[in-house]
Amino acid sequence: MGAAGRKQRGFLLAEFVVGLGLSSVFAAIVVSSIYQLNRASTNGEATLEVLTEVQKAAVWVTRDVRKASSSNLTDGGGAVSSASFSWIDSGGASHSCSYALSGTQLQRTCDGSPSVAARAVSGLSFSRSGSLVSVGFTVTPAERPSYAETVSLRVAMRAR
Repeated sequence: MGAAGRKQRGFLLAEFVVGLGLSSVFAAIVVSSIYQLNRASTNGEATLEVLTEVQKAAVWVTRDVRKASSSNLTDGGGAVSSASFSWIDSGGASHSCSYALSGTQLQRTCDGSPSVAARAVSGLSFSRSGSLVSVGFTVTPAERPSYAETVSLRVAMRAR
């Protein structure tokens, strides 16, 4: 009988080693892909957190500055880390809101009621030139301290 007539009883050692090598390469690619997807998801969540906090801070500060007819900021003075804005509404009631950084929270105290305007804030500054108020803040997520978003706003106060 020739080679064609013999029954094959199993794998050769060389076939087994090649199969094992190919399986290892495939497993390494799958594990690497899963790791990269997990990392991208974490980075995306940190970016979304930063953008949400930036938006919240910008909405509150812009709202209050636009209503304000006066401020404790010195016209033409340097940047400071806290500010207060005051106004009288259409019903004649007086209102005042102040902003300051407390740890990593942007604290907003309006008419004596404190609240958190934004979290993960690592820097805050206010300055004024005429009725134009410049606000700068930096938001840095705790999970990804290498990523930070800095925002600069210029908002006009209401004319007196």
